[in-house]
Amino acid sequence: MVWPIQLNDELRRSEIHHLLGGQRFGGIATPSNSNDILIFTDPKSGAEFGYDRHEGMGEDGSYRYTGAGQIGDMSFTGVNKTILESPETGKVIRLFLANSPMTT
Repeated sequence: MVWPIQLNDELRRSEIHHLLGGQRFGGIATPSNSNDILIFTDPKSGAEFGYDRHEGMGEDGSYRYTGAGQIGDMSFTGVNKTILESPETGKVIRLFLANSPMTT
């Protein structure tokens, strides 16, 4: 499959799922019909929950992401395990940064 989204394209999450599939809720989606792992993050709203202390762009250009789960330490199960094992499985991690919702 040719990747249908270009860098800096602005799409609604529903449009991304229409193109690629995957779970529509939560920060991590794993479409069954592709080798992609989709990560959705909103640094502004995440700051309210303390994610800004651990997530974000690093000085080296990498992006730090805390994973799925809201209570206690992260465990390497489910989608967290999928991310951890992506180098071995060949899954490609695709990061989507949220913009503030448009007002009408």
